Amino acid sequence: SSSPAIVQLFYYNRQVSVSAPTITAPAYTVGSGLMQQSNGYGDLTVGNHGGVDVLITSADTSFVLVGPDNATVGRDTLTVFVANGQRYFYYNLQAKEGVVDSAKVQLTFEAPGFNTGTQTATVRPAAFDLYPIPSTTTTFSDSTSFYAYIGYERPGFAYVYEQQPVRVGGQPVTITLVNDSVGVGQLATTALTADTVTVEIPIGASNSPTSVAAGGVAYSPDNPGVTTISASSSPAIVQLFYYNRQVSVSAPTITAPAYTVGSGLMQQSDKPRWGRRADHVGGHLVRAGGAGQCHGGAGHAHGDRAGRSTVLLLQPAGQGRGGGLRQGAVDV
Repeated sequence: SSSPAIVQLFYYNRQVSVSAPTITAPAYTVGSGLMQQSNGYGDLTVGNHGGVDVLITSADTSFVLVGPDNATVGRDTLTVFVANGQRYFYYNLQAKEGVVDSAKVQLTFEAPGFNTGTQTATVRPAAFDLYPIPSTTTTFSDSTSFYAYIGYERPGFAYVYEQQPVRVGGQPVTITLVNDSVGVGQLATTALTADTVTVEIPIGASNSPTSVAAGGVAYSPDNPGVTTISASSSPAIVQLFYYNRQVSVSAPTITAPAYTVGSGLMQQSDKPRWGRRADHVGGHLVRAGGAGQCHGGAGHAHGDRAGRSTVLLLQPAGQGRGGGLRQGAVDV
């Protein structure tokens, strides 16, 4: 209107439509009793907002909590300040225990001047597996360390789909390991060496320790045979078998050349005459014997001593070859 009153025309636009950017965030999946390994993020889509507080809300805290990081217990809401000029904000999703199938929870993202954004967080059952158990080893091989690791499973996938740590504020996962064939080998931890031991996946970690010294476990072979490592968890979660669980333990074979010895004579030299197919052994007694003492014996380690049908020879640590003199009987 005008004063004094004159004619008003409306050739140009008078209507203003004010829009607001919408907050966005990716869809995330978290294992039951676990949390994101690193923080998730959201996007304000613009940075010239003057600095705002973003309110993140979980619609159901019986399934999903929201925390500022993976070291702080989550709650139903989280407020994150985003400085002017910045678009992205970060948060950590933590899933409660007890989900045996699948759960979906709506997350909302609110800030002054922005359209509220929504996204769905999915909670999947937690699952664990063992890695790396050797498929083959020998009686003289070193112990092999392995560990249990945890994450969540997805239908149609035989392996842990994504490895994630046990959530802060949750409970550690204890894995009981059993060596099924007694005598073939044993499981070694810092506490004991036995056929049944336990390891722990602690809060904030996605696997048990990877070495015995750090609190983990190793398989120690003893005798030839085949064994299987079985496992269970407390609290009970899904167990997957994507990686090997069976161990075949073999032993090296002692070898020796064929020799000829004259009647009433013996070998000139006691240089190494037999060998094992493993040099990295810790020192053993080797029994050498002849089939018939009336024709020839295993002899002795030294040429100045009478031979016998069998002789025990000490094989020092680190040596794969050894020997003794062969002696022939008279009247042959």
